[in-house]
Amino acid sequence: MSALKDHVDPAAVRRISDAFGGLPTFESAAVDGLEALERLRHDPARYVRLSVANHLGDVAKDHLDLANRTARRWWDEGAPNLRWIVRHGMRGPIKAGDPETLDILGFGPPKVDVRRFERSATEVRYPGELSR
Repeated sequence: MSALKDHVDPAAVRRISDAFGGLPTFESAAVDGLEALERLRHDPARYVRLSVANHLGDVAKDHLDLANRTARRWWDEGAPNLRWIVRHGMRGPIKAGDPETLDILGFGPPKVDVRRFERSATEVRYPGELSR
């Protein structure tokens, strides 16, 4: 894998990163794949980063906790390309409403505390408004 770091051909790097893709059956295989992709996540070629994102999504299918830990670490680095990888790679858990994944992206529990709610009208016509 050390050869990836200095490799100049993005197509070759993408082929190698795809070789680590797929659905890892065992967590150890998923960890090995993510460790290999750590070097590729900052690659200047967008389609290499797309491959990294897709691999992250594949890991999330079988090992959501591992994918969330990786996504949180990458998200917290704050780099726009890494945040794109996380958003793209974690589409499945986002669509499924996984609370941990949503929290990583800043969509944690609502910060609203409704103590008393009243309404004066039983129906509102459009255009219309509720009275205070």
